[in-house]
Amino acid sequence: MSTGYVKLETKTFVDGVDLSLEFRTQLAHGLLLFAFGGTGTYFFLQLQDGSLAGRLSVAGRQYPFVLDGDSVSVCDGQWHVVRLTTRNGTQWHVTVDSTGTVRDPPRRADVVLSSYLYVGGIPDDDSEVIAFIRRNQLEHIQYSQSWLFIAG
Repeated sequence: MSTGYVKLETKTFVDGVDLSLEFRTQLAHGLLLFAFGGTGTYFFLQLQDGSLAGRLSVAGRQYPFVLDGDSVSVCDGQWHVVRLTTRNGTQWHVTVDSTGTVRDPPRRADVVLSSYLYVGGIPDDDSEVIAFIRRNQLEHIQYSQSWLFIAG
């Protein structure tokens, strides 16, 4: 099992991003992706009760990601592919095993993510990350557990 996380620069999210993550797990809960900006601005994808769930929040206005077929479990020990694409910082598209959803924040709202994009977990000893999670009441995000196999 993987015991760490990866962090990537988020500067490119303004212009667009295409990120693909292949994983397998048997655990029903865990963090796949997390990034944040100013107060109330964040993005996360996590396993929740074995299915993929997530949220994009722009200045406190929330846009949940609920995938078609979300009752299909991805905690079955099989390989699954999650893909995140953004276009011009306004259109966000998430797919898991080719099933997807699109979320469009308001055209005038910039999605500015100033943190790293954390993949597979977040540091449990980074005071800035922990303070953001507490300040934005995101304690339900599970972030310090070894649970994910990442292809690579």
